[in-house]
Amino acid sequence: MDLFGTSMDYDWKIFTEDKKLRIPQLQNLSGCAITQFQNSARWMELELEEHFFSSSPVLKWIYLHIGSLKAFSPDSKFYMTESIIIFKMEGGQDILRYFQGRQAILYVCRYKSLDFIEFINRWKTGNAFRKLEYLMCHDFSSYQSIENEVLNAVGAKYIDAIKKPPTHTLPLVHVNFDNKPNTDPITSYAYVVRETDGHVASILFQGTNFRFGVWDKTEEDILAMLKKLRIA
Repeated sequence: MDLFGTSMDYDWKIFTEDKKLRIPQLQNLSGCAITQFQNSARWMELELEEHFFSSSPVLKWIYLHIGSLKAFSPDSKFYMTESIIIFKMEGGQDILRYFQGRQAILYVCRYKSLDFIEFINRWKTGNAFRKLEYLMCHDFSSYQSIENEVLNAVGAKYIDAIKKPPTHTLPLVHVNFDNKPNTDPITSYAYVVRETDGHVASILFQGTNFRFGVWDKTEEDILAMLKKLRIA
């Protein structure tokens, strides 16, 4: 389908009761929003056709409000989407394992401490999540009971308690229905360092949220910045 040539990008949005959905092959498709109606007491599993992702350019954004999602292959271009926002009642571990984009905001089932430990350790090696800028995971109950376990297991470092940590925030790849232009701020004493380039990621457990923000600065840059702030 090519309505207006190559002069504009398309967003595709749909409300559906279908269990299997085919995203149209629109030229210059930027992103898609899919909201699944709940027509029974049990949430349905949505299946998106793998062929669309394998035969199309990587999407800029995806928004899903669904019951659950049939798994894709680990190398699917679905996981390469620049920005993913998912409200999902069941599942979600696959995103923490396979996501290759820049920003992920996940309102999903509760993650366990081992899920976060595996995710952070893989990021630290530099062998996964190379493009990641921001991750937020929200649950309906507090994550703070697992905070110490996760931070100890990943070898987190800490900014001196007498200093004020820098705040991580950056523009969202895709501005959602709430019109917020930026990621939620992360101000945390805890951080980890990527082995391949020394870049820092701030880690924050705050109530029902887990946030992970990757800086475009090394540990040395961050510490020098804190030193200047203290002198000022």
